Amino acid sequence: MERDYSVNILVVDDRPENLLAIEAVLEGEPYRLVKAHSGPEALRCLLREEIAVILLDVQMPGMDGFETAGHIQAYEGSKHIPIIFITATSKEAQHFSAGYSAGAIDYMVKPFVPHILKAKIKAFVRLYDMQKKLQQQAEQLEKANAHLVRATSELTKAEAQARAVMETSLDAVLVFNPQGRILKANPATESMFGYAPDELPGRSLRLLVPGLPAGELRELEGKVWEVEPRRRDGGTFPAEIQLGQSPHDDSLLACSIRDITERKQAEKELLEAKELAERASTAKSEFLSFLSHEIRNPLNGVIGMMDLLLDTGLKPEQRELAEMVMQSGNAMVSIMNDVLDYSKLEAGRMEMEDEPFLLKGCLEQVRDIFTAQLWVKKLEFVVVVDPELPGIVRGDVSRLQQVLLNLVGNSVKFTNEGGIYVFVNLLGTCGDSLRVEFTVKDTGIGIPADKVDRLFRPFSQAAGASTNRKYGGSGLGLAISKTLVELMGGSIRIEAPEEPGATFVFSTVLRRCHEPPEELLRMERALDWAESGAEAAAATAGVAGVAGAAGAAGVAGGAGVAEGAEVAGAAGVADSGGSGQARRILMVEDQRVNQKLLLHMLNRLGHTVEVAENGAEALRALGAGDRFDMVLADIHMPVLGGLEMGHRWQALRGSREAGAGQSPTLIALTADQREDLEQVCREAGFAEVLRKPIRMESLRQLISRYSLAEG
Repeated sequence: MERDYSVNILVVDDRPENLLAIEAVLEGEPYRLVKAHSGPEALRCLLREEIAVILLDVQMPGMDGFETAGHIQAYEGSKHIPIIFITATSKEAQHFSAGYSAGAIDYMVKPFVPHILKAKIKAFVRLYDMQKKLQQQAEQLEKANAHLVRATSELTKAEAQARAVMETSLDAVLVFNPQGRILKANPATESMFGYAPDELPGRSLRLLVPGLPAGELRELEGKVWEVEPRRRDGGTFPAEIQLGQSPHDDSLLACSIRDITERKQAEKELLEAKELAERASTAKSEFLSFLSHEIRNPLNGVIGMMDLLLDTGLKPEQRELAEMVMQSGNAMVSIMNDVLDYSKLEAGRMEMEDEPFLLKGCLEQVRDIFTAQLWVKKLEFVVVVDPELPGIVRGDVSRLQQVLLNLVGNSVKFTNEGGIYVFVNLLGTCGDSLRVEFTVKDTGIGIPADKVDRLFRPFSQAAGASTNRKYGGSGLGLAISKTLVELMGGSIRIEAPEEPGATFVFSTVLRRCHEPPEELLRMERALDWAESGAEAAAATAGVAGVAGAAGAAGVAGGAGVAEGAEVAGAAGVADSGGSGQARRILMVEDQRVNQKLLLHMLNRLGHTVEVAENGAEALRALGAGDRFDMVLADIHMPVLGGLEMGHRWQALRGSREAGAGQSPTLIALTADQREDLEQVCREAGFAEVLRKPIRMESLRQLISRYSLAEG
């Protein structure tokens, strides 16, 4: 038989030749011989080894065989091992009696017959094998019994836990079969449905939940859905039901039914509160928009007339007073813009555009806006753009420019000597995405370290009320910039100062533009040509060490866009003189002050103007065959507004025959600051939006740009 254990035979004899003789007899047998030369050595072997049979010599010096057998019988672990005495003495009867008394099982006299010894050992080994098998079976039974006891204990515990959960649950718990017959119900069923737990076994689950689908319910296992259970009195209530199947018996299913009346009521109240908050937010936004529109119209007259007045021969004291009025008007416009932007951001109504634009053109416009202030303060303005950046990219140019205007505007405001430096670097790319970093550094008064954490909070300025009184501002610019940068996928920070001034760094995500419009490509070539010409001029004049020669040249001599100009979508190149040639312009405006203002501005710029007081008059003038190069139309007018006028004019143009002449360019005039206004105006046929208050310089640039385009 095959064994997974060894059969050890302990042979004890003081004479080596006897040990060798027994080893020779047992050679080839599946036994392992353990040899001992004395009784004490034999006892030590028994402590180390598991022995099947002991062959023990009687005559040994010191401890003889009988004494050794007595010690073996005295140990609990060895007293059942069979002992065969082997002796050469002739006193058989006396030795046999003494041997059996000492615990011997058998007795052999030397010289022994080998096959008899082998047979006896084989018989005792068979008994040993049976004993081992019984021992293994007993161990297996013991393990099985322990597992059974443990499983029984766990099952009892699980049953107790399930019973406790079922009996104490606030949800109704029902056990049923796959056909939907209830087998058991918990106490909560009575309070929820009005049925005692012992009334429901045998009834259909659909008695309580009529809306359950037809067919076997096990198909709904693991799903949670809302139902309207029915009480005993016929009333219903909103509830959630979840079905599950027993892991031990697939003929047992269970469900829990939870009353969600309170939750539904809370959801309803929350929805009502949300709708109320949205209505309040909409009302606030509409109020601010209305207020802005109503304030901008008279401001347009104030600022525009001051602009015209400053261009007349005023005495120094008169000029100073007029400039103060102009500055106050510009400050009011800036505060209104900040409040409107912050309101939109707070309401989550600010949406990002994705359109192609010229990156250098965006930076040039920022520079142009501050040209006059830079010239007055004699500040250097340097722009350095990473050559790895593509010239034309996609993104929200208006929002990017707004952040730059805020940061550069702060730098100009707080810097009295030195300069402002703008660095644009490509941080990395991922597919078409470009992570771009903008750094705006100045040599101004800097920011105290203890005020840095307040910088991006609304209505907060670095140096508190004293800064507001001295430099002006609403304290919203940086808070708006931070939110805009985050909407563009970036972040903004201020770097620790290592030298005088402040350094703001923000990043944004732009995208590559694979098919840029031809107009942008022409503008890019024009800017490159202008930069190369400026660099050549700077080299001729010996100018060295200034990065961005084109930017420096623009600061030194370009008039740029007047401070606060708001020309939506403007991307053209500023003209330093007049508009080039006189244009025939139809002005559509209902307010007398704005009419007079625009009339003065356009006449001063050398253009011929005809006035219409609403869209209907404008359509009659356009339809009469009079040729106009441009139409400047307010979008909010009585009788017929500018947007409706634009749609009707497009329909009129479509019905005319080809060759009827070139159509005039439509420009929308508005004090409205809505985000979607530019798109709405484009759909009505307007090429551009000019926002009030209108400056003469922005008007001149706009007319000049379209005159160049037509030329």
